[in-house]
Amino acid sequence: KILFEGEDITKEKTDARARRGIFMSFQSPEEVPGVTLEDFLRVSKRAVTGKPLKVFAFQKQLKKTMESLSMDESYARRYLNVGFSGGEKKKAEILQMLILQPKLAILDETDSGLDVDAVRIVSEGIRQYKNESNALLIITHNAKILENLKV
Repeated sequence: KILFEGEDITKEKTDARARRGIFMSFQSPEEVPGVTLEDFLRVSKRAVTGKPLKVFAFQKQLKKTMESLSMDESYARRYLNVGFSGGEKKKAEILQMLILQPKLAILDETDSGLDVDAVRIVSEGIRQYKNESNALLIITHNAKILENLKV
């Protein structure tokens, strides 16, 4: 049985869980040809919040968040994870988490295969996410990311 905020979500589909505020990153993120990173984030945010987005405000938030992750803004116009390096895919997932602001983020080996600089950047993104009103579950085999997060 899976309980989230006191409700049984065991049989809920992924999109219903996402609307409840649950986010999961994967060890090997899938490539999605034909859907740009920006379009994916905009549609996802609208689906999760149930509210229409102001395009310019969203683009401003996206640009600022990408800068904080040392991501070139050209990635927003590229197909989701297509041709991204392992580190770029991980940054794109942290970007998704920061844009969507879920109540619970489950990060599955988000540090897998990252070099020292990428671990530092991903750790900073996770620090940006952490606050009193959300929860974070990190699955890792490498204590380095945990040292960077001071958990």
